[in-house]
Amino acid sequence: YIFAEKSDALDDALSRLRWKYRNIIELRSVQDLSYKQISEQLGLNESQVKSRLNKAREKLKELLTN
Repeated sequence: YIFAEKSDALDDALSRLRWKYRNIIELRSVQDLSYKQISEQLGLNESQVKSRLNKAREKLKELLTN
């Protein structure tokens, strides 16, 4: 029950993220792509990928704690 509840909260929070943040989290966490692979796919440099991923994680954390 607790796992299902947390999973629902995570799904809800992910759905409320802007697409660019949700997408980068999915590429890294779900598809397990490297920073280099993500940068090639999105046309960003690796430091931009790291920065955007960090911001996406911060926003996701905010959504989960509110």
